[in-house]
This record gives sequence, structure tokens and C-alpha cells, in this order.
Amino acid sequence: MSCNTLANRYEPCKQFVGGIRGAFFVPYVFSNVVTKDASGLVTSINNGATPTPVNVTGWFWELKGLSTLEVAPTSSRDNGNTMYTQTFTLSFKPSGVTPNSGDLDMDTVNTLSQGRWRIIIWDRNDQFWLLGSDEGCDSTGGTLSWGTQMGDARLNTLTFIGSETLPPAPVDAETYAEVLTVITVPA
Repeated sequence: MSCNTLANRYEPCKQFVGGIRGAFFVPYVFSNVVTKDASGLVTSINNGATPTPVNVTGWFWELKGLSTLEVAPTSSRDNGNTMYTQTFTLSFKPSGVTPNSGDLDMDTVNTLSQGRWRIIIWDRNDQFWLLGSDEGCDSTGGTLSWGTQMGDARLNTLTFIGSETLPPAPVDAETYAEVLTVITVPA
């Protein structure tokens, strides 16, 4: 007997596009609570305080171009388990801050590389997905590239990986403004 049943699946309409609009980085704190409604949508990431929890703070990165998200399910009959490796590759251009005034990019790369994160991905279909819900995501490396030719990209790239028991959770939001009910984003 199978674990559950599947309804008939028909070829879906051609309605989805690829790509990522942005990402919200929320520092991983073990005591923070990810709250979901009955259908599994993430409705809040909060500090778990009682009686009034407060949504945690995250930072928004607008993205265009090379950033990617891939989710790889791995199942083992021998081990009796299934896990989902969530790989987010963040590619961003330099901020333009010169070394004379302090290199903001190197500080940012350092912070992102050393931290542990919950990451909300905003895709180009206006769907939001929470990565690292239970275990968080860690940077596993990347590159800071100056290119070779004048027309090459000056690009910073970091890879974040999270291993979870469930795939990325959908977030109860369809717009940037609606994400602000799930987390707090400084102005």
C-alpha cells in the first residue's frame, strides 16, 4: 500500500516563468518560531514570546539575473528517510563603495558567509518560499570575481545550502507588502 494517493495529473498550462525577484535574509535564531496555518502556509516568523510574539527582522535584496534556487529531494529506502537539499546561489553586483570609504561589499560577504539564515525567496511568479525553516541555511562558499575583459561582470556570488525534512514552505504572501506581515523589514 502506498503512503498516499495522487489525483490524475494533466499537463499544466504554460503559466510559470523562471527566475528570482529578490530574497529576504532572516538571521537564524533557534528560539524563533515559524508559524504556519492549517494549509501549511508560513504566516509569521517571530521571536516566540508570550503572550505577544513579535515578528523577526529580515533584510531584502532585490535580484535580477544570475541568482538561482534548486531543491533536490533525496530518499533512501534503506535508511527510511527523505530529505530536501535547498541550494540558493546569490549573485550580486558591487555596491559601488570604494575601498577609501570602507568596502561595504567585503563586509557584506563576510556577514553572509559567517551567518546562519532563514531565507525567503520571491520568485518571478510572485510566490514566496521559505528556505532553512527548521535547520537554517549556511554559506558553503562562493566567488568574488573581477572578470578578465572590460565587458566582463564584476560579480559576487555566494552559495547557501539548507538540509530540511520538508521542501521549501510557501509563504502567505503575494506581494512585497504582504511579506511585511510575516517578517519586519527595516526601511
